[in-house]
Amino acid sequence: MAFPALLILFTSCEPDPIIKDTTVKPITFQVPDSCVMTVPPAISLNLPFDLPIIPVNTSVNQSIDNLNPLIDLVRDIYLNEMVMTITTPGEKFDFLKHIALYARATGEPDLLMAKYDNVPSNIGNTLTLTPVPNKLDNYLKSDFSLRVEVTVDKVFFNPIEVKSNMLMDVTLINF
Repeated sequence: MAFPALLILFTSCEPDPIIKDTTVKPITFQVPDSCVMTVPPAISLNLPFDLPIIPVNTSVNQSIDNLNPLIDLVRDIYLNEMVMTITTPGEKFDFLKHIALYARATGEPDLLMAKYDNVPSNIGNTLTLTPVPNKLDNYLKSDFSLRVEVTVDKVFFNPIEVKSNMLMDVTLINF
């Protein structure tokens, strides 16, 4: 008679809700970062030129490094925002006609991250670039640098320091 009582006991149990829910739960968070670049004096107008390559040791890289060996769970890294501010006193972005930022990584082609076309002459010293929705996973998981392409429409003779603040959206696949 003990056998039927045990059968009823085991068939009336419900599975533990923690064990039952085994779905993948992506967590998206934002990682702020910044870098400083120098725009060299410009004498030629309306010709695009590249600034020196800027190695970037981003906090995204550091956050990803902290996640090792779970690096493959980090996915869908996108630039959400890019704001550039001139830190050289008295200077403005009025010299700029066009700017484009490209991500660089070993073994990957340069990838457009953000741009600003037809910069107005009354822009001031802060410039908000338009992010391009390109996935940056392969770039930020390795040695990452920026290539900056600019076209100027005003001659200037002194270097201009620019601080760039970036905000990256990062998704972590959590089991």
